[in-house]
Amino acid sequence: MKRDPSFLLHAESRWSNRQAFLTFYPMALIPVLVLLLAVLISLARDSSFLLWIAFKSGASAGRVEGGFILTFLLLYAVAFVFYTLPYMEALRRGPKAVRDAAPGRFTRKQIAIDFTKLGLIQAFTGFVLWGVAVLLANKFGVPIILAAAISAVIGVFGGQLLFVYWVSRDTAGKLPENHAAVRAAVAAFQEANSSIVEKSISVLPKASWPAPNAFVIGLGRKRCVVAVTEPLLEHLSTDEVAAVLLHEYGHVKELHTAILALFISIIATWQLEFLLRGDAWLRGLGMSSDTSIFILRQVVLYVGLFGGLLIPFTLISRWCERRADRFAQALGRGIPLASALRKISVATETPLEWPRWAQVMSTHPSFIERIRTLRNEPRGRAPE
Repeated sequence: MKRDPSFLLHAESRWSNRQAFLTFYPMALIPVLVLLLAVLISLARDSSFLLWIAFKSGASAGRVEGGFILTFLLLYAVAFVFYTLPYMEALRRGPKAVRDAAPGRFTRKQIAIDFTKLGLIQAFTGFVLWGVAVLLANKFGVPIILAAAISAVIGVFGGQLLFVYWVSRDTAGKLPENHAAVRAAVAAFQEANSSIVEKSISVLPKASWPAPNAFVIGLGRKRCVVAVTEPLLEHLSTDEVAAVLLHEYGHVKELHTAILALFISIIATWQLEFLLRGDAWLRGLGMSSDTSIFILRQVVLYVGLFGGLLIPFTLISRWCERRADRFAQALGRGIPLASALRKISVATETPLEWPRWAQVMSTHPSFIERIRTLRNEPRGRAPE
């Protein structure tokens, strides 16, 4: 049977380079389009260029500038479409088990609404954080780097608290303490003579969370929330659910959410400070042309963000996942966790292995790497 040449996830042992490229190309495409926008705007800023276009076209300079602004907005819209459409379509045509669990969430209309809401929230949040940094720097005389850091911390930690509130409000209840998986997790702590991580488990409803998943949100050991979805409880056995819980308890005990939040705060601080005084930095390096400064600032902001900062973030995230896997393995639940990962891979139609270049952009190690490590298998052996 001929395979559908799409970017959808398939439960194969390894993805080809073509399949991985079709999934990840928007990540590379959006910075390229933004750079094109930067060149266009920088040319529009150059008055001599505007006058030359106006002279050749017979239009006024104001009209030519308006045309550049309109073109900028149109190209920005094109960039947004190129970035979002593949993910919208991937969601709509995603794993059948996930779509069947919540069919109303996977129509083109609903996905478009969700993406639009997310985009507006992100834009509003960025504008507010930038405004806070500007206010602190200009009104209260706070040094720019400190103003950017304060604004970034407010955004990241405030976002964590809002996410905790949102998940807590959407919960279908708590996993009872006498639930077999909870008792199995507690037994693993006792068998290993390890201090027990005491956290209540929030169960998220299938209608809102149709994929088998588990995660930790919040900061610190006391204020974070461990959550599992109903499909996870349906797809996995008691021992496998207990192993997944131990993995999440590993995140709690080693403060992984706080580590990642700190790194995101650093990224946000750098972005805000560069937005506030990027021109001054570049002029300090000897640049004087407004056009050159504007183009280089866009290169540093977008290419630096996607290339120089995204990769360290995913590296830290993968390290946290490996640590959490080792935590569950040290408590004697490595084999059930490996089995759980295999089932999740099948249920979500996610490939076991990615090409090496694609793994660099992933927040989690590949399933096959995690399964082999948990089973103490050599790298060359395929999981059963």
